[in-house]
Amino acid sequence: MQVLETELRQIDDQMDQLVQEFKNTYQRPWVAHPAIHRSRREGGSVFRWRLRGFDGIGQSWLMFTSDMLQEALSREGVPLRTRLAWLKIERRGRILTFEHRRRNYERLRLKDLVTQLQGLNALEDQWSGGESHAE
Repeated sequence: MQVLETELRQIDDQMDQLVQEFKNTYQRPWVAHPAIHRSRREGGSVFRWRLRGFDGIGQSWLMFTSDMLQEALSREGVPLRTRLAWLKIERRGRILTFEHRRRNYERLRLKDLVTQLQGLNALEDQWSGGESHAE
């Protein structure tokens, strides 16, 4: 479990570094910018985009392929070279999101398994008068 927790933190750090790389490379105001959405509902950290604004406060989280984001890039005349560079950033973010979700899912399943084993141990204790658990 500790290994998974460490790996999840490392992936979070990599996501944060990717966002910072974008912010260091492209000057404000941004038509859109990447950010990390930390969501329990979506299984942890997710790499997403936001439209212009103060670091996306009060804005929706968007996928890079969303019509709304693509329309904004077209409307603002973002050059294709920039769009391709942002697409590479998006791809790296998707891979990190995948890796985060995979490890988070594994962590959750392991927690479930530990809970089930504890339940079995409790039943065995109850039925055997507290003798040692079978392996």
